[in-house]
Amino acid sequence: MIVDDLVFSDFFSPNGDGHNDTYIILNVENYSNSSLKVFNRWGEIVFLTSHYLKDWDGTSNKGGRIGGKK
Repeated sequence: MIVDDLVFSDFFSPNGDGHNDTYIILNVENYSNSSLKVFNRWGEIVFLTSHYLKDWDGTSNKGGRIGGKK
């Protein structure tokens, strides 16, 4: 998906194989006030950060997770 000059990845596979292991948003560095919120299917925030650096690997840093942290 493309919004303005941001390009959002359609998928990522954080399985440690070195390919598509983090969620990429191209050009996000152009937005100093950027943030990323990731919700699970029940609407609970599982990941939240400001100044996103294209480094989310699927690990939860909030509540709302099922099982482990990934």
